[in-house]
Amino acid sequence: MANSVEVSGFIFSILDRIGTKSEGVEYYLQLLERYDSFDNMKKYHIEKKAEPWKVDVKLQPLSGCMVKIKGSILEENIEYISLDKIGP
Repeated sequence: MANSVEVSGFIFSILDRIGTKSEGVEYYLQLLERYDSFDNMKKYHIEKKAEPWKVDVKLQPLSGCMVKIKGSILEENIEYISLDKIGP
């Protein structure tokens, strides 16, 4: 069962499934905590609301921004309900 949460962090994206028909962007949330390396940081995959090969029109403009996400977490995935940019 998924837990309803409100978390803040930095959204970043990576190109995934390179060389396939479903090649596309995947989005992640890095939580606002200190880490000694990229591999040790707490990050969640954000379930996008688009086909695998398309961008998510709500997430894409926020890639590279600090955000507050309301949604549900199941294991290492976040399904968002709302997104709010933090700061300028």
